[in-house]
Amino acid sequence: MPARNDPRMVVEVMAAHEGAIGDLYAAYAIQFREAADLWRAMADEEHTHAQMLHGLLQKADELRVFVDADRFNPVALRTSREYVVEQTRVVEGSSLSLRTALAIAIQLEGALIESRAFEVFDSDTVSVRTTLDRLREDTARHRQRLRDRLAGL
Repeated sequence: MPARNDPRMVVEVMAAHEGAIGDLYAAYAIQFREAADLWRAMADEEHTHAQMLHGLLQKADELRVFVDADRFNPVALRTSREYVVEQTRVVEGSSLSLRTALAIAIQLEGALIESRAFEVFDSDTVSVRTTLDRLREDTARHRQRLRDRLAGL
């Protein structure tokens, strides 16, 4: 089993989580046609986040020193991903309301912000900092867009 602070494992777990959220939002786009544009855009951005994280794997040697093992909980993130995957499975044909879907998405985005998941790396490498800053900013923006949409219902 890879060490808790192995940069490849950290990035792979984070990328898988972002990809799963993107898949959930894509399922919401199909289920909630009245909000399909919102969900499709956010699904695309989450999948882009997964790709950005995979791009960090090319910099794994640079990251090795900067992984904060005390801040990263792979079990919690894997559990969250399993929850997201399960939510995606139940979307089709469910009686889930748009309000509930928005609340779930707000909770997911908020959990990423509150856990400071994108702060497990502290790097002087400009490209790494830029990637992680974008992920943090996009996540906060996602949560606000979802809150705004929920408030408009």
